[in-house]
Amino acid sequence: MFCCLKCCKEFKTNWQLRRHSRNKRPCISNEPNESSNEPNESSNEPNESSNEPNESSNEPNESSRCEYCCKTFVSKQGLIKHKKTCKEKNDAVRCLEIQLGITLKNVISKHMCRFCVYRSDYTSNVTRHCLSCDAKEEYKGKLQKRLKKFSKQTASIINNNTNCTTNNIINVNALGNENTKYVTSRMLKRLWGSAKSAEEGFAKTLMIIHGNKDHPENHNIIYTNLRGNAALVKTGNTFEYRNIKDVLDDAGANLLDLIVLDTKFDDIGRHVKEKLELICDDEELNQKAANIAKIELYNSYKKGEIRKENSLESDSVDLTHLL
Repeated sequence: MFCCLKCCKEFKTNWQLRRHSRNKRPCISNEPNESSNEPNESSNEPNESSNEPNESSNEPNESSRCEYCCKTFVSKQGLIKHKKTCKEKNDAVRCLEIQLGITLKNVISKHMCRFCVYRSDYTSNVTRHCLSCDAKEEYKGKLQKRLKKFSKQTASIINNNTNCTTNNIINVNALGNENTKYVTSRMLKRLWGSAKSAEEGFAKTLMIIHGNKDHPENHNIIYTNLRGNAALVKTGNTFEYRNIKDVLDDAGANLLDLIVLDTKFDDIGRHVKEKLELICDDEELNQKAANIAKIELYNSYKKGEIRKENSLESDSVDLTHLL
């Protein structure tokens, strides 16, 4: 194999390497920082200003990039096939970085250690070196400390969000007034990336708000009968029965307004927002999306994640809106 010394790409023949070197678009240098034996954490951390146009124009398509080794692929099928055998998937340090949301800007090279200045033409030597690299172990220890601190902060946030109970009585928010502070762009990107269809993506997005077991204050839609057309909904200060289709139409419109109008979701991508607009077109929900959402709500109720007794408590149920 012939390797480019700048970007570490590999070629089977020398003429391919020369052709790569004569390319009009020069390759990006992947040289490590020799002034330090540990990777630059600030360069690996998520870029909070990723919405700036001068940076986003040079970024590769996230949907075709491996989250473990950062290689990009032309087709999604190639990415799926690569993920099954990606060696970085089982690397302890890379797994810690993913949990902390640290992204790598460059492809992980097979011929150089990304934690120190070690380099070799043989990939087996690099693999053997990484097993005992002191800089890697030191970096791993720092990541573990950060993850432990991050876990404590997350637990504290969850306790604050769910601390809306008094004597085991949960104060459920009315439809349209849900707590969405915990919903992030990263969460929505991962959800839509794993969805098999736009309708499934909508239903799962709806469920992280109305069916999230860690946020019972948003359990304002209770659907207990998959064959029925009525659901128990929190409107105002009381629960009342309403037609499930009308409820999902309102919830879908609220979800669309949240993602389209909130500036913190600007980096999700226009293609996702366009799919949501098609599903919630003219404030009437797509029938397939509505069916998937009903099944998700019903399954959450059957699993006990959405509990009817915790939501009702002392609220009186109005039966006049039963359709």
